[in-house]
Amino acid sequence: MNNKTIEKQPRLTHPVRTRVTEKTHEMLQELKATSNCRSIGEVARKILSREKILCFYTDTTMNAPMEELASIRKELKSIGVNINQQTRHFHTAESELQRSFHFMKTSDLYKNAMENGKINYVEKDFGRIFRNPPLPQTIWVDRGKGFTAPQAINLIEGRAVYREDMLTQGGMPYKAWMKLDLDGPRDRHMNYNMNQYHDPSYGFNLKEVLDKFKIKELETPKEREKLESQLKNGDRPAVTVEKNGEPLKVFVEAVPRYSQLNMYTSSGRPEKREQFLKQPSVHKEVSKAKTKEKGISEAQGLGV
Repeated sequence: MNNKTIEKQPRLTHPVRTRVTEKTHEMLQELKATSNCRSIGEVARKILSREKILCFYTDTTMNAPMEELASIRKELKSIGVNINQQTRHFHTAESELQRSFHFMKTSDLYKNAMENGKINYVEKDFGRIFRNPPLPQTIWVDRGKGFTAPQAINLIEGRAVYREDMLTQGGMPYKAWMKLDLDGPRDRHMNYNMNQYHDPSYGFNLKEVLDKFKIKELETPKEREKLESQLKNGDRPAVTVEKNGEPLKVFVEAVPRYSQLNMYTSSGRPEKREQFLKQPSVHKEVSKAKTKEKGISEAQGLGV
């Protein structure tokens, strides 16, 4: 293996001293500051020996554009955050008027994020939804009756809607929970098939399922009626539950297929519904049993 030949630098054996003017000294000092030379003496020596001096310069012409780009990036990010907030408000709105307001607000925010008719910025939380292909579905209206626009949206988002004005082919009325089979194949019209869970034959009783949970809104008849109406409409309303001794807002939706409720945090993360179930009053039953047993013992003692 050949050793690399190391080029030996000539030794600097002869010192040279000189005096220069203030202007020349400033020039040498500036050259030292912007080059790879570590001292003014090294600068002067390289000039005298006509050696190459590496100078470093900063292109300040890009400072203003970069600052402007940073400002635009910050503004676009805030637009995306606002769109995220408006979308959350849209899904939790209690009336169609409120939904229309948040829809128009979101539309205005999107206009600020568009250029030449194209979206030039998408908040990362919306990236997956925005880039996925659209979900086409025709919602038919039969004889002036059918799903409302909010119910159609809820169906496409995968939630169930309760209908009590359904008719069989023979013209017999019936009630059922309706849900699109988004995991199944499409029909010849390229629409998803509709699953039906008949009420009461299927066995999903919304009132009984709600009574299993400790939900604050169930304490008053008016709030309970409102909550049941929202769930039947396919909405995902916000309710108040208790977690670790503290009140917590969660979003709840009806799942008739499994006769259950699904619960989510405000960020969309699923919550375990079991932690919000009502605990059976085992302590009271045990206390009653002990009291009854004690009374029998006392009666037996008096009899003796």
